[in-house]
Amino acid sequence: FFSPFNAIMAGAAKQDFDAIYKQPTPVAFNRDIMQSLSYVCDDFTRQEFDRLLLPLVSQLKQPFNVIDVCCCYGNTTMALVNGMTVSEIRENWKDEAACAKVTHKRRFDCKITGIDISESALNYCTSSGIMDATICADLNAPSGVSTVLPAVRSASLLISTAALVYLSVETVDRMVREFASGEGPGYCIVNFLNPFEPEKTDEMKRILLKHLGFIGSRASRHRKLSDHEKTTFTEYGDWALLEIWVLQRGYCKPQMDTQAQAYYDSADAFNFYRTVWGSEAAHVGIYDGDTEAAELGPERIRLASVKAMEKLTSKVVPRADMRIMDMGSGYGHTARHFAKNYRSFVSCVELSTKENELNRQLTEEEGLSNLVSVPSERSFTSTGEKSSSFDAIVSEDSFCHAAGTREREKAIAECARLLKPGGVLVFTDIMQSETCNQAELAAVYKRINLTNLGSVNQYKQWAQENGLLLMDFEDLSQQLPVHYSTVRSVMMAKKDAGELTGLISDDWMNNHAEGLQEWVNQANQKHLVWGYFKFCKPKTLGEGHSTSAPRYRELPALPSNSIKAAIVSAAGQLGELDTRAGPGCLISLGNSSIIAHLLVQLQHAGIERVLVQCGYMGQKIEESIRRTLPSEVHKKLEIQFMQLGTEWHLGHACSLRATKSFFKPDERFLICMANHIFDPSLVRKMACVPLEAGAEGAYALVETDFVGMVGVPASIIKLRLDRQNLEDVRAVQISTELMASESSDGVCAGLFACNWSVFDKVEALASSEAVFFTMADVLCGYVQSYPSNLHCIPTDKKVWFAAETKDTLAYAISNGLHDIGIITGDNKWLQDGAFDAEGKPIHVGPVGQAKYPGGSDWSSFSVERWRNAVYVTREYFGELCEETIKFIVEIAKQIKLRGEHVSLVEVGCGTGEFVYPIADH
Repeated sequence: FFSPFNAIMAGAAKQDFDAIYKQPTPVAFNRDIMQSLSYVCDDFTRQEFDRLLLPLVSQLKQPFNVIDVCCCYGNTTMALVNGMTVSEIRENWKDEAACAKVTHKRRFDCKITGIDISESALNYCTSSGIMDATICADLNAPSGVSTVLPAVRSASLLISTAALVYLSVETVDRMVREFASGEGPGYCIVNFLNPFEPEKTDEMKRILLKHLGFIGSRASRHRKLSDHEKTTFTEYGDWALLEIWVLQRGYCKPQMDTQAQAYYDSADAFNFYRTVWGSEAAHVGIYDGDTEAAELGPERIRLASVKAMEKLTSKVVPRADMRIMDMGSGYGHTARHFAKNYRSFVSCVELSTKENELNRQLTEEEGLSNLVSVPSERSFTSTGEKSSSFDAIVSEDSFCHAAGTREREKAIAECARLLKPGGVLVFTDIMQSETCNQAELAAVYKRINLTNLGSVNQYKQWAQENGLLLMDFEDLSQQLPVHYSTVRSVMMAKKDAGELTGLISDDWMNNHAEGLQEWVNQANQKHLVWGYFKFCKPKTLGEGHSTSAPRYRELPALPSNSIKAAIVSAAGQLGELDTRAGPGCLISLGNSSIIAHLLVQLQHAGIERVLVQCGYMGQKIEESIRRTLPSEVHKKLEIQFMQLGTEWHLGHACSLRATKSFFKPDERFLICMANHIFDPSLVRKMACVPLEAGAEGAYALVETDFVGMVGVPASIIKLRLDRQNLEDVRAVQISTELMASESSDGVCAGLFACNWSVFDKVEALASSEAVFFTMADVLCGYVQSYPSNLHCIPTDKKVWFAAETKDTLAYAISNGLHDIGIITGDNKWLQDGAFDAEGKPIHVGPVGQAKYPGGSDWSSFSVERWRNAVYVTREYFGELCEETIKFIVEIAKQIKLRGEHVSLVEVGCGTGEFVYPIADH
């Protein structure tokens, strides 16, 4: 955006466009700026608006007010409100006749007010229908700012594209404060230009973050620099760049929220929780031998509160890449616990101004401001956050303050909206029992300005209505009378000792003591309930049935001498489907992850004990299995986890060494790849092979009908078979190097039956000079003898599936895998498609198509085409490669001149096109 406020800029670094802004139409603006300087930023601003704000503003009560600050001719409003591209805006403004009316309708019902100093530009905005109203004002004059403040305050959407930096600091602070104090949800999208006025840009960002909550941002190109600007910014390049920021203001509190805020913001309540409770964790505690051993006082309450928080943490299973929301965050004790101990990001939702202020202070003192966000006061029922953006939501004894049944129901609905598929809601609350006498609870309600409390059944019902599945409810109601009697005793002891004089009024303490005693009485009479809820948002909403896996056809029980144990290896080297979101085995097919499907199939076939080897993002694998595996499978299948740390880098075969201690020398077991699933009858077939415990041998499930298989990776194990004895087919050659369908007779299907001898093969390889070896190398140890000791069990056209490439996923989804041993009624179990480890849909195309819907041209590149373009003809990145190599080599020379050795690591190496040529140096 080109602002008319160039007069206050330092020097004349930026091009002066004032003459253009005085024109009666935008034709000159289009010709001399949008076209001549390749003005493209409105496309990127619109894309960011659509990504972060369009879903939110669509939920606002319409029509709502939109303000475009320093709007000029309204091009950004056309992009955001009318949804127009830069090309469409240029076409609309190509001449005087075309620009008379805006060509596209608005995407949502709103009233738009444009604010600018150019009267000509504003007149055009109203005559063309871009704006409904305009305000002509000099925003760097106090009178001008006062004129626009009422409109700014009433706005639900504020647009300011690269204009704030041209205004005075005082002006921006006044306008942003006014917008932040407006009623109801409000959103703001602003742009900053680079390289103009960087110091002032920083100041404007600080003002925005002071008053508004940050949602997201993006960097993009803005326009090309003019010749004049290039003489000032000689080393900057051809393009001016843009930062797009999206922010939000706090929620306008209804009466019941105001009551809760008034209670916690009162000096008496604030000092009570700080001095009597003994910590920033102001919620019901868990009292046991450790806490009772502490001296009666704030320390006992603190210890109990910490134990309650630790139990909540154990149910969340936090990790570093999680986004967590704390509803009713208070002083931020729980939020800082997640941030400090697990490096999770936490967004705090709290109505109390005082508690938010103290939360910010304590968070800053602990150096956690980058992980804990404490925006302005917000309600449980309207947080202003993006849908499906949090991995977990937690709350401790806070929903009870959302006064009224309807408000609590709306709070649960907001949680369901915010959670990502697969996310969890874990909370405690003080509730009334299903059989309580509400008249007897009147004194309890009075203490916290309520007319009722929620109940266990209500929360279950609200969660179910909003698509959440109940994972667990742990009833710990017996803690309530202990807790409140302890709090009352500590408060009265401090009061009698005079420690609360001047901090808490006597009237407040006397009333509070009566209220606390009533809570104790009602809890003892079983009228009050307290406990831990855990709900989960399914990976796909609206599924046909609530089970997390398809149901399989019945199989005969395994004979007593069959194999009953298995190793599930999720410890291989990374493949095409392993991403930052998680390993490929956590991709969901239908309603369950691939590894969960495999465990269900193993249990259904009769396997009783499984060792899961966890490699890349191993804790996430374990947490996912514990959280999502059906409870009936958990009960029947003994599952142990082995976290390999960094050792998984060596692959499946090397990782097998660590499993030796889990098995006895006379024990047999299956080895399964975690990204494979099988018709359970195939698992049963492998479990029944005649493998003797002390024999030298192994069995492999082999697919011989592999011609035309889709998405076969180069690393798949290929075999040549000896078919002289069709009752006992054996492998005579095994390798990943054989050409499928030409030199081989079959491929391994990822399921093996082994005994103790497999560890001997692994140890032999480990003690050799080989730095790395594969499962194919291990199996080669069995084919070196004559006759071969690697027996092959054919799949006999039974279905198995390996999720190793996007093509295999495409095949699975289009085929439906309805023949994988499931009952007829569940043959549409895969109709919802595939989802990554964060619950986001994985878009795949029909089998045989190289390009996937919504993808880019890159997805159509074959390996051969890429190799030729990057390594042979160097039509891609050639010049950039050369410059990068020169840069790196020069740095390396300087390091060597200091007498030091040089090593190089490239993060995000792709196919190594930038690093490979450096080997010559």
